[in-house]
Amino acid sequence: MSAYVRPYTFGLVVLCILVGVSLPASANSVSVSGNGVLGGTLDSISVTAGIFSASSGPPDGPGVLGTGLVGVPMTFSFNPVAFGEPGPFFTEVTIGNQSTDILVGGIIFTGTFTVPASALATGIFTAPVEVVGQFMAFRDLGGAQGPLMASLSFTGTGTATLHIEDIGNGQFLIVYAVGDFANINGNLTVVPEPSSLLLIGTGLMALGSLAGRKHGFLRWDRLRFRGMSAYVRPHAFGLVVLSIVLCVSLPASANSVSVTGYGYQGATSDGLGLNAGIFSAFSAAPDGPGTLGSGMVGVPMTFSFSPFTFPGPDNTEVSIGNKFTDILLGGIIFTTGTFSVPASALITGTFTTPVNVVGQVMAFQDLGGGVQGPLMGTLSFTGTGTVTLQLQDDGNGAFIILSAQGNFQNINGNLTVVPEPSSLLLMGTGLMAMGSLARRKLHFLQRDRQRFRGTAI
Repeated sequence: MSAYVRPYTFGLVVLCILVGVSLPASANSVSVSGNGVLGGTLDSISVTAGIFSASSGPPDGPGVLGTGLVGVPMTFSFNPVAFGEPGPFFTEVTIGNQSTDILVGGIIFTGTFTVPASALATGIFTAPVEVVGQFMAFRDLGGAQGPLMASLSFTGTGTATLHIEDIGNGQFLIVYAVGDFANINGNLTVVPEPSSLLLIGTGLMALGSLAGRKHGFLRWDRLRFRGMSAYVRPHAFGLVVLSIVLCVSLPASANSVSVTGYGYQGATSDGLGLNAGIFSAFSAAPDGPGTLGSGMVGVPMTFSFSPFTFPGPDNTEVSIGNKFTDILLGGIIFTTGTFSVPASALITGTFTTPVNVVGQVMAFQDLGGGVQGPLMGTLSFTGTGTVTLQLQDDGNGAFIILSAQGNFQNINGNLTVVPEPSSLLLMGTGLMAMGSLARRKLHFLQRDRQRFRGTAI
């Protein structure tokens, strides 16, 4: 090794790699376009946002989405979701030059409108809708969910085209719906690969080496640290570099967890609560939708609602071990199977039914003033629970869904906690100290052995 590449150069290497470690996941504003289909036994999504593109669809979907009355205002929402199980036949995701087949999340289309009688003749009705979406892509570790690769969230407006079927007396079934949106605002967060950080560190190491060669006056005999043991040689610094590179290569830890929580929406409220191992969160928006939809007694229907987080110190509290933040993005999607509300439910005003649960939230550091910092952790989960609907009799067997609350316990989830740069620094410097001590001990053992041999008779 060149005599010019000495401990100060190695110190520069260490500093360079630590700079690489400190790079947070990059969050960028992107323009998002896509579509979603639900109903008619279909369920699919397609999204494009900068370097991120994804398409996903489970093997099947719900048969119908709900009911309505001609000329009566209604609120309608549908949420096609990604098929979270690994499999290239169902999901394809590309993020730059990376790809995976594990995607979690979905899109929620919501609108309030009145279907005219003319729509029953054509069987089609199109209306403007609000669009909210969120997705998380994970590495596929041979069929098992690995570390987070990227997350995408977006909000905006679009259109929904309902395919309806006349069932008489001014009533109609919503057989399926297609939502479309283009160039709405989104945020794409890409988590750097460990190999990318390693390339940054080694690239800067090469620059440091060249700088050391250029300034040849920095020789070992002149650079021996004042007060520093002579036994800490370049080899020890090499061990330091190796130790820190190993730290850089550590991915965010992903652990299976049991998730319990709830979500509520409607009656001008919108909130959720979650507990999963060392992760707990509560978030509530200042307000929410007034009503969630409508239906007819005895007519089969499906229903979904999606409470979302609202960042801010007055609205959100998140704890991850001994760390805290108030910036949380994501939400929970509750989707029922097909059910019928009995007439008795209009008397009590409530109706409870099983529900499928899909959720994902991402916690970020708060850098002050609500500025979003590096990713701290992500939680994704799927399972089943129950939803209780609060109903209002609207006459003639029709009802309005005023609000809904979903509850679930001990469903399967994955918690990914991103190591802090300070934690990696502590680990690297700890290994550096161990390497130095081992080097010193080895030197003394060699010296004592030589003395012993020299004194042996």
